Amino acid sequence: MTAQPPLLLRLAAFTAGLLVLGGVSAAICAVAVGRTGVEAAAWATGLCLIPGWVVFLLEPLYRLPRYVLAGALLGAGFRLGIIAGGALGLIALRPELPRTAFLACLFVQYMAALTFETVMLMKTLNLRAPLSALRLS
Repeated sequence: MTAQPPLLLRLAAFTAGLLVLGGVSAAICAVAVGRTGVEAAAWATGLCLIPGWVVFLLEPLYRLPRYVLAGALLGAGFRLGIIAGGALGLIALRPELPRTAFLACLFVQYMAALTFETVMLMKTLNLRAPLSALRLS
């Protein structure tokens, strides 16, 4: 198992990465659909940041073998619930936002956040089983 940077450093890297990606998304949306596209990109970035922060705070659950499944299910359920609920609520409350731009940004941000979280969490886990656990005796 490799040494991990402190939690605050990982949270800062995650936040910075999503904010940079959000800026790129906002620039593309500004060219494509104007000011409302920038707002759509900002909302998509915010919806993906919040569950990402919570997943990093749940990281201790992933370290104990008996809580790995519970941590993974809790993190996935929370992430999906916040993002799906936020997207549905935003579409209902802000019908003037361009749906295609918003959903495209949300998809890109979601996949980037999920990838970053997975890479960081997998580095913290010791996935090597002892040889005795692999025997079928």
